[in-house]
Amino acid sequence: MLKPDSSLSNNLLMFEKIDEYKDFMNLKKYDLAIVKANEAILYGKKWRNYDTLYYQDFSGTYEFLSNAYIDYGDDFFSKNDFKSALSNYIKADSILTHKEHKPKYIKSTERDIYWNRYNLLLTYNKLSDYDNYDSELDYLVNNYLKVKDTFDIDYHYILENASSNYYTRSYYSDAIDLNKASLIILNQDSVNNINSYKNTYVRLIRNYLITDNSETAKTYLKKYGKITSNNDCRYLFYKTRILQKENTKEALEVAKKTCICFERENKPTSLFFSNLLLLKLELE
Repeated sequence: MLKPDSSLSNNLLMFEKIDEYKDFMNLKKYDLAIVKANEAILYGKKWRNYDTLYYQDFSGTYEFLSNAYIDYGDDFFSKNDFKSALSNYIKADSILTHKEHKPKYIKSTERDIYWNRYNLLLTYNKLSDYDNYDSELDYLVNNYLKVKDTFDIDYHYILENASSNYYTRSYYSDAIDLNKASLIILNQDSVNNINSYKNTYVRLIRNYLITDNSETAKTYLKKYGKITSNNDCRYLFYKTRILQKENTKEALEVAKKTCICFERENKPTSLFFSNLLLLKLELE
């Protein structure tokens, strides 16, 4: 039973490689975990004598391999190495959708495929690859209800990313529509989504300001003010932006408070733009 290349020996070797895979995953040595997952797949094939009718028996090895690629991709993404992240997410997708992968739990695998496509969306966004970004967004929107029962906070995150992407590309009216759709979702659980509310209000204010619709921007600033403090740095910044069009002297005073606020919070990029706005007001 235990002679080399027997069914049982290959089965035992497959589980041995899975244990080694798990050890490397715990150590975050994803490249080595990938090697072990591939070896586990090979022993799984030998165990089932390369008969694809029985590949479901070791479908977990494919999922282990895809998880290693996804975690490896996440690691690169966190380091801003988006090209390497993309390469790993694409490999994960190819494993999950490979014809040899016969998933035991089909719905679970569909969810894994779907959320890895979300990883691709985020990465294409970072790489400014808008053709592929739009393809991934279409896929996510069209297939969402296949993996979720209702439009919840997860769908908001997809819309949130799309609205920011559209803003960058100057598709302001589309970005506004996405922001408003996000608010409908957030209304379902407003208490636990205050930060998401704030971010969405800020996006709406920003979009309306850039399209010279100050009155509507002011409306959303008031809504934003109701769920934050008057010392909120972003609130002060956009209050300054609106006042800039109405009362330069008052805007100047709020701009000074904004700079102090961002300096206190140690946010260099925001401090730069608030100082730039202050300079414009002083010149005016």
